[in-house]
Amino acid sequence: MKFEYDILISYCGADDKPIGNSQKGWVNSFQNFLEKLLTQLMGETPKILVSDGNAPADISSKALTIVSILSPNYIESVPHVKEVEGFYRNLEKEDSLQREGLNRIFKVLKSYVPTNKHPDGLRDLIGYNLYNIDYVTGESIEITDFFEADVENTYWLRLVDLAHDLYDIIITSRDRKSEHILTVGGANEFIYLANAARDLAVQRDVIKRELQRHGYTVLPNYSIPADAKDVEDKIVDDLEKCKLSIHFISGSTYDKGEEKQKSLPEIQNEVAAKFSSDKNDKNPNKDFMEFPRFIWIPPDHKVSDEQQKIFIENFKRDAQLVSSADVLSIPLEELKSIIRNELFEINARKTSVSNMSTNLNNSGKTCIYLICDKMDTGQSKKIADHLSVSGYEVIIPEFTGTILESRQIHQLNLNKCDAVIIYMNHVSEKWVNSKAHDVLKSPGFGRKKIMRSKVVLVEKGVKLKDHIFLRENDFQVLHNSGEFLSETLRPFTAKL
Repeated sequence: MKFEYDILISYCGADDKPIGNSQKGWVNSFQNFLEKLLTQLMGETPKILVSDGNAPADISSKALTIVSILSPNYIESVPHVKEVEGFYRNLEKEDSLQREGLNRIFKVLKSYVPTNKHPDGLRDLIGYNLYNIDYVTGESIEITDFFEADVENTYWLRLVDLAHDLYDIIITSRDRKSEHILTVGGANEFIYLANAARDLAVQRDVIKRELQRHGYTVLPNYSIPADAKDVEDKIVDDLEKCKLSIHFISGSTYDKGEEKQKSLPEIQNEVAAKFSSDKNDKNPNKDFMEFPRFIWIPPDHKVSDEQQKIFIENFKRDAQLVSSADVLSIPLEELKSIIRNELFEINARKTSVSNMSTNLNNSGKTCIYLICDKMDTGQSKKIADHLSVSGYEVIIPEFTGTILESRQIHQLNLNKCDAVIIYMNHVSEKWVNSKAHDVLKSPGFGRKKIMRSKVVLVEKGVKLKDHIFLRENDFQVLHNSGEFLSETLRPFTAKL
């Protein structure tokens, strides 16, 4: 079915009065910005119709999508509410609320409007909030200067999100493939991205866009009121579809104004903790999580009062709340990297067993995997040569090719080897621990045999401060004196 218009923008005229000395109003500026973004994405100008509550009755058959700009003015106007509700009901009758799984109705919030006052058909949709929040008073602030520095992370970030989402359905309706999606996730692969308090909404949006760029569908993809009777059932239904869950916690997650009622992020975390624990308890392979969880607490987050500080401290200590989760207080870019690695490892487990059959150690020799960084290859070669002369087969990481290819070879090496040495010279403790995690996860990639010996070899003059994690997981920590390498490695080779 061909449509006369790609987008119908439904707005209230009271929201489009000229701003300051400009002749343009808020809605007119929004339309111009959205049109330019879509033109860049599509390579052509989208067909947009604007309506101040006066669209024809059959508009749902003429417009592919509707973008409703909600505000107190819009909600109080009967013609405008009837317009969007009529669009919704017509699509509902025709069973065409979605096109190829993509929503045809979008809601933009010019300023805050309580969800229970949204028109029928829009309450469950996730909105694009194009306003700021005063974090002291909690009040919404309408944006009138679109080029202020603090507007970039609210108005423009979410407007770009809206443009990409509209682009996806417009291109899909024309039987073309969306070009901004990187095909890493499959067509039916989902990630649970829990809601965030208002001070972490921007960071959540960044992670959401990153996941969508890689082809994953992000859930929940509808609005969940925290006081809904069936909220826990809805969360579980979504978790059942997903590979993992990601949660955002800050002092604002605890709302001192509603002490008796838990916030939605708190409820989502509690439900996901139980869900993940149940899944992992039933998993026969204890070397990897059946359902991984990540909880992100910003490293530079500042609490506004003592109650928020206590909430964060208690949250970290509560074993049930952080059950089956990696609690991370790291920069956002590092969080993105960890999530990508985890998703890669989940996907790698699907194919690792078949790859193992062609990569087993057939030399008859005990195989040692010497894990080192590229900058340490010169020094580590001396160790590899020493072990080779002693009769062992030694393999080292692959430093050519793409990151993905190197990662796959790394996992195959972990499957193949009988023992492993993690070499620490010019690398950080964080790097050492990440490689130790890889070793511990190797059964999840298809490894069938027991790792006979695991060692971290620390070069002379290098300090490894924290041994607790390594020792708890049966890694020996050996210090290379620079001489008598045979003696240094004796505790390692004695187990081979």
